[in-house]
Amino acid sequence: MTVAAACGGDDDSDPGDGPGDPPDAAADLSPVEAVPGARCEPADRIGIVLVTEGRGVRADVYDRTDPWVTDPAESDGACELHDFIVQQCDDCGDDQICDIDAHCTAIPRRDPGAHLVVRAGGDEQELAADPATGELSGDITLAGDQFAVEVTAFGQTVTLTPETGVPELLTGFTATLRGTYDAPEGIDASWDPAPAGSHLFTRIPVNHHAAGPTFTECAMDAHAGSLDIGQEMVEPLAVATGLEFQGFQHIRFAAAETARGCVEFRFTRQQSIGLEGI
Repeated sequence: MTVAAACGGDDDSDPGDGPGDPPDAAADLSPVEAVPGARCEPADRIGIVLVTEGRGVRADVYDRTDPWVTDPAESDGACELHDFIVQQCDDCGDDQICDIDAHCTAIPRRDPGAHLVVRAGGDEQELAADPATGELSGDITLAGDQFAVEVTAFGQTVTLTPETGVPELLTGFTATLRGTYDAPEGIDASWDPAPAGSHLFTRIPVNHHAAGPTFTECAMDAHAGSLDIGQEMVEPLAVATGLEFQGFQHIRFAAAETARGCVEFRFTRQQSIGLEGI
């Protein structure tokens, strides 16, 4: 994806590390700044920090990348299809999972000691993770609608310093399915071009009857005014009972590369739920 150029490039891990492995003890855990407008490549992503239109905030940051996600099977300027084939592993432990290369690997975990700070206009609010599950979420109680966000997990702090707000709904928005949900030929979305700095985004999972996390993610600059999702991006998802489209979001992204992988910030508003033609 063109918007993901800031993350997912250089790999600072030990050359012997496998997909999803955490960094070694010598990894640099210095605080890092997120880059507004940047995204993580899904295969390099360890976490998402989410601020929603309802003033909710959530941080899901893991100790390693997803062992079921690798390089895209298909990609273009806006979309990536990530395909998953169920693998068989022998003798994986209770705390392990069979990864995309058929190796037993540790299940990604959240940090029960993680915490998150939201700042606005000189005030701040701190949230702590659930000590049993590592879940980290809550409602923003600060005044205003522009926020800086900082999350600390596994000894590393990631900060989005510019106070950022959830974008407004795109005007003139339409999204139409080409073909049928059983045999999709693509999706066309259009809207009134918006100022630079936000994206139209969707993540479309494979039908829930299929095994494995095959999915397509698309993101297009909001100032472009249109998005064409090709047949090759949706047809593989429409198995069993057909395409299960989850809707579009209007998002302001930011991202930062850490010792363990990429952390993505999303300030998001639900743009649509369904598609014309379904």
